[in-house]
Amino acid sequence: MSRSNWKGSSGFEAVNDPTGVLDRMCLQASTGMYQRCEEYLIQEIGTSNTFNKNHYNILFDFAISADEDFNGSLAIIARAGNYTAVATKPVMAQNCYIVNITKTKIEIFRRINNVSRSLVTSKVRFNFFPNIKYNVSLKCYGNTSVGATYLQLYINGQLLTSLIDSSGLQITTGVPGFGVWNGSVYLNNFVVMELDSSGFAV
Repeated sequence: MSRSNWKGSSGFEAVNDPTGVLDRMCLQASTGMYQRCEEYLIQEIGTSNTFNKNHYNILFDFAISADEDFNGSLAIIARAGNYTAVATKPVMAQNCYIVNITKTKIEIFRRINNVSRSLVTSKVRFNFFPNIKYNVSLKCYGNTSVGATYLQLYINGQLLTSLIDSSGLQITTGVPGFGVWNGSVYLNNFVVMELDSSGFAV
């Protein structure tokens, strides 16, 4: 995935894979202690076309290194937009859905005007074993303010949590992304597949 396809808000870097389970070069998503960084896909992967899909499936592989004690979280982001000013660091989407994965729970947030509200908390214990490759899939679809937005998180093909947001505060447009809090995660093979408004592949 080309650096130019991304907003460049995170400072994440390509590195040689320290886990031995990804494809040699991978993206190191890393932050300092108790810090959060997020990155957003603003162009279709491998092109210069602005990303303008609203229903999609975000897929990527990730791992953590046995050389690092990971006690943070990995976030998968959908329908991100309305960013802070470039002069503000780190740049963050003011509006988005966030699926946050820690060792003790998986939680779905809706962030509006930079205020995040927890919508679903799943007490699924996810252990983040080091030097193991995990495959993530987050489906996001449904696009009208009078209908619902659907989110479904799968890891290694298993549905771990989901959300139907019919609150009237649904976020209906925006780009995909990911983020990390308090640690380092290594990612590869980031793909976004277009869906229709019912969640079926286009």
